Formats: sequence, structure tokens, C-alpha cells
Amino acid sequence: MNIIEWDVDDINQTVESLDEMLLANNLMNDLNQIDPDDIKTDAAIALCKMKLVGEFNALLVRNMEEYLVDAEIYVLTWDGEASAGGDMFKLEFLHLPAIIDGTIFK
Repeated sequence: MNIIEWDVDDINQTVESLDEMLLANNLMNDLNQIDPDDIKTDAAIALCKMKLVGEFNALLVRNMEEYLVDAEIYVLTWDGEASAGGDMFKLEFLHLPAIIDGTIFK
């Protein structure tokens, strides 16, 4: 099991972020034409890291596979107050449009 966290203000992540930005942008551009079974896990993770900012977010990786359909990854978000709780859901193709347009937690 692995936890992926990101901080948009962390300068050490800049180079890695540029590569991830390309993956995320390609996925966003191809989302309507791509077969859901062909979505690469690293592109979906990059998309989450690019689009889920402003709140406290992390990805819980229970099973990392090349394709998202075979992976087991959960998106975690919280508002910084432990007592207020947060949300958690399995990262799947059907969630990607809502992550892209920013409505996933509304």
C-alpha cells in the first residue's frame, strides 16, 4: 500500500509536475475517444494531481497496475479539520469527467 500526496507549492516537484501535466492534458483531450479499459493509471494519477488542488488530497494506492481498470486506487479528500471528515472513493473512469470539471466533491 502506498499513499501519494502532492503540494502545488513544492518547488522540488516542478520537473515531475511538467511530465505529469503532459499526461493529464493528453488524457483530458482524448477522454471522449478513448476506451475506458485503455486509460493508463499514471495518466489518471497525474490528472488527479493537476485538478485536485485547494483542499487536502491524497491517493491511497492498494494495487498499482498499468491500466486504471486493473488498479485499486482511492481518492481521499478532507478539509483540514479531522472532526469535519472528508470523502473517499475508488478512482474509476466514470469519475474522471467530474474531476476534470471540478464537480467531484459537490
